Amino acid sequence: MSTPASDIAAAGTDRSAPFLASSLGAVLCDAASSSRVWIVAGINEIGRTPKINGAWIFMPNGALAGDYHKHYFVRGFEDAY
Repeated sequence: MSTPASDIAAAGTDRSAPFLASSLGAVLCDAASSSRVWIVAGINEIGRTPKINGAWIFMPNGALAGDYHKHYFVRGFEDAY
């Protein structure tokens, strides 16, 4: 399930938010902010249950604009999800 928009808006660049607490989230947040660009990063969280195939979208100010979890997978290619 995706992160609710209210949680994303409240988190902004707060590093305690679960999606930004990871070192990858922090690096992407900093990269978007320092370069003043949008970043859309595909993520593959296989070290957790359930496994997640998704994306994080960062705004030019480094805040997380969206968090998406894929629901429909390619048969034969993404059966592990």
